[in-house]
Amino acid sequence: MSEPFLKGYRALDLTGLSGQMSGRILADLGMEVVKIEPPGGDPVRNLAPFITSANGQKLSTTFAHLNAGKASKVLDLSKEADRAALRKLVETADVVVESSQPGELAAKGLDYKSLAQINPGIVMASITGFGQTGPKKNLACNDLVALAESGFLYISGDPSSAGDARTYHSSLGQRATNRQARRQPARIGGARENISVQRWFRLSLRDAPALEVIFIRLEGSSRHVRRAGLA
Repeated sequence: MSEPFLKGYRALDLTGLSGQMSGRILADLGMEVVKIEPPGGDPVRNLAPFITSANGQKLSTTFAHLNAGKASKVLDLSKEADRAALRKLVETADVVVESSQPGELAAKGLDYKSLAQINPGIVMASITGFGQTGPKKNLACNDLVALAESGFLYISGDPSSAGDARTYHSSLGQRATNRQARRQPARIGGARENISVQRWFRLSLRDAPALEVIFIRLEGSSRHVRRAGLA
């Protein structure tokens, strides 16, 4: 049996609900994915439905589904010491996936421009509701908003049925392999991919299926670098 497609690559997952399926797909493809969580755990851990483990601990099946196959590291990015720890991880990473509001990481010195100075080959995927620029860039966006703004609600369902959040997870932030993944990836210079939830919902109406989106541009030279261990 051949090795997993993305074995030897590492991704740092800084996403919230909107991007965690992206990291799950990368992990399923063999990439080492490290979920960065704040103290107290990722907020998605508080989402139902829940199961109770043998020791009585309540576990979110939503979080487990979206983050299966990932490692976890707790960092408080409001503190400089932990921001420095993240920069150290970036030195040996290939991909960073994040879903912060536009400008939030730049204010902490963790935007693509800053991270590319540490690792020029880093690929950064930024997932927002309406992109990094424009009049709507700072608006909050969830699955209902994205479905409405993209036109999905207009063509879907009936007055008696609710929407389906699976579309949200399957469409966001996923652009890693449909085009580039047809050949064994190898990394050259860095890149930043800006993913607007509203835009990708709209494009998936035209270029279905929605899973055509997963982000990552790991192409170029024939070098395949395998990383081992966390920095």
